[in-house]
Amino acid sequence: MAKNKKHKKSIYKRLLLIYTVILILIGLLFLNHVHGSLLLYDKYELDNFIKNNLQDGSIAKYYNSDFEANKLEKNDVNNKAVAAILKQDNIKAKRKSETDNKAEYEIYRDKQLIANVSLSATKSYKRIFILTIKEWKIDKVSFDFKDGFYQYKIDIPFTHNLYVNDVLVDDYETTNIKALDRVILYDQNVGRKVFKLNNFLNEPKIEIKDKDGNLVEYDKTKKDIVIENEFPKVAYKDLKLKGEIDVMQFAKNWSLFLTNNLGGSRNGLVKFLPYLITDSYMYSIAARWAKGPEIYDNPPHKVTGFTNDEVVSCTVYSEDSFSCEIKLEKNIVLTKTGAKRVDKMHENLFFTFYAGGYKLTDMQSM
Repeated sequence: MAKNKKHKKSIYKRLLLIYTVILILIGLLFLNHVHGSLLLYDKYELDNFIKNNLQDGSIAKYYNSDFEANKLEKNDVNNKAVAAILKQDNIKAKRKSETDNKAEYEIYRDKQLIANVSLSATKSYKRIFILTIKEWKIDKVSFDFKDGFYQYKIDIPFTHNLYVNDVLVDDYETTNIKALDRVILYDQNVGRKVFKLNNFLNEPKIEIKDKDGNLVEYDKTKKDIVIENEFPKVAYKDLKLKGEIDVMQFAKNWSLFLTNNLGGSRNGLVKFLPYLITDSYMYSIAARWAKGPEIYDNPPHKVTGFTNDEVVSCTVYSEDSFSCEIKLEKNIVLTKTGAKRVDKMHENLFFTFYAGGYKLTDMQSM
């Protein structure tokens, strides 16, 4: 009896062990099934599916755009380049719509919409009783990079140069500084260059150099870059002139010309001709004044001299152009009454070295 009891006990232990092993195996298989189902669910969950396809380059394979990159773009715009862009941290996918079997996503780079993705569900099934898994596939991707990711407007003095990715850029618009509207007609170096850069998918290397080839610092965080002109003010005696010009004597002669006291043919106009450009604004002003009738409106008088004449300061705009602020007083005695009169002049005279000599290109009252 004792032997039989021992035998039965041994069989029971074996059966219990086998049953326990079977339960453990079933448990492991179930856990593996649950784990696999969760991984599958995570893989095909819509947001994750899009994210994974962005990261592994699958969406980039659909790139077939007519986007024309800037000729200065340092890298070719191809599927490989687009794949690298779609992996960047600032790329976000936004679900636009979803139905049972269809979905639409918008892909953004920061706030810029760059692609639309259309998806469809290929099959749907249950796992572990409560999970419904849909397997998705990409049907279509439409890319639109518009003007690229990097656009710049760069406004610099005409004497400066712009380099993009180490290439000199020569495609620009020339604009005027209002005070120099007439001067720029004869000296483009007083103007400005405006560059409009777009269609860059990669951030370009931008360098600005002055006329001497020195790098110019600017705020690299800005997309609108403006480098102001530096027009130094100097004393008249420090002007580096390329030719002969006596600014004060010119101003005095102009003052005499206005009251018909200069003498010479054409009421003195002939004395200014070496300093005027034919058909220019200042030439037309002088020629019209010489003809009258305003030049004859002054009562008979005599000029007794100039006082308080001063070249206040000069401004250099380029190697060829400068202006000088002039002050002077012309003393007049009226012939009939003997009364004294003072004509004051306070002007900014603009000169440009043109056609072999300095010419008056503008005159502005101060």
